[in-house]
Amino acid sequence: MFPFLLSLFLLIGGAQSNPQPKLPPAVDLVAPDYQYAQRVDSLRDFDFTHFDFVIFDIDGKVQRSVRLKNGAHHERQDFGDSRISLAPPRFFGATGSGPNYALLDGNETDSGGDTKITGIVQVITVTARHMHVLQQFTFDSQAPGAGVTFDPKSGSLIIRARSKDGTPVCCPKFMDVVHFHWNGRKFEQQSVQIQDVTPLGD
Repeated sequence: MFPFLLSLFLLIGGAQSNPQPKLPPAVDLVAPDYQYAQRVDSLRDFDFTHFDFVIFDIDGKVQRSVRLKNGAHHERQDFGDSRISLAPPRFFGATGSGPNYALLDGNETDSGGDTKITGIVQVITVTARHMHVLQQFTFDSQAPGAGVTFDPKSGSLIIRARSKDGTPVCCPKFMDVVHFHWNGRKFEQQSVQIQDVTPLGD
């Protein structure tokens, strides 16, 4: 009986010897409910490479607006530069009159002190001929493999974000893989998996 209990104890202990850490969510999601002033007839016809891109804080309030030129913005600061780039929009939810929604995928690199890279994802639609920001996701993308995967057909959005594990800027240890699904009106979180970060070159 004793050998059996000892084996059971070792088996349970071994299974729990390397548990995944419990960390705060790596992706901050807000619903700004923000409407741009300029009139827009179609998302597909709008020039997302040249416009005043509005970015929101973690409370959903307007943090700042940056003027994009050729899909990018560069701002010199006293202690480094700030660069924002925006990939071409991905349209989804199309009807006979055109796409209902656009997913914007951007990055901000702040080189002041330790370099920080932040992913910025926004969901935009058109309401009463004005662009309307429904959701914004922000996350730390300074880790190998971090980024966004979106399938317009299935409505699957996957964000790979550096975990908020308190590791030094240079040395990410964990990554959150967060799965969202489009329910016809907004993205809802489905699951989160924490993975070890694989350094580049491994």
